[in-house]
Amino acid sequence: MFGPHFKEGQGLGGAYPKEIPLPKDSADALELICCVIYNRNDAVPDPPLSSEVLRVAIAADKYDCAVGLKFAGESWLTYYDIENTVELGRLMAAAYIFDSAHAFWKITLELIFHHEGSYLQLVDEDTRHAIPLTIFCKQRLSTDL
Repeated sequence: MFGPHFKEGQGLGGAYPKEIPLPKDSADALELICCVIYNRNDAVPDPPLSSEVLRVAIAADKYDCAVGLKFAGESWLTYYDIENTVELGRLMAAAYIFDSAHAFWKITLELIFHHEGSYLQLVDEDTRHAIPLTIFCKQRLSTDL
């Protein structure tokens, strides 16, 4: 993104840092990504909230840096103290984005055994843009949920 062939990479190296607006991205998620990549684990909450883990997964997917977050992501996808199925749904979406088959399997199994009602209750603004709705239901749904 900061290479010479991209707009963001033009005019770098001056006396002042260049500001690049990222209005659709979570600032907290980008900060967590930078902390992990630059070994600032002391600044990473242990464990991050499920909503933070999902936002990090979405940003990591967008900026193609999931490989650098692999080990941190795997540790964040443990759910042993989480009973809230909405939070489990966010971790399921993060596991899907991180392509963590084992965590996805364990979390979805937990959801199958403990969630009551429609799985569409697990769909919120972040999860609906992160994974296909067919994960939650058989029928194709309209996008105006």
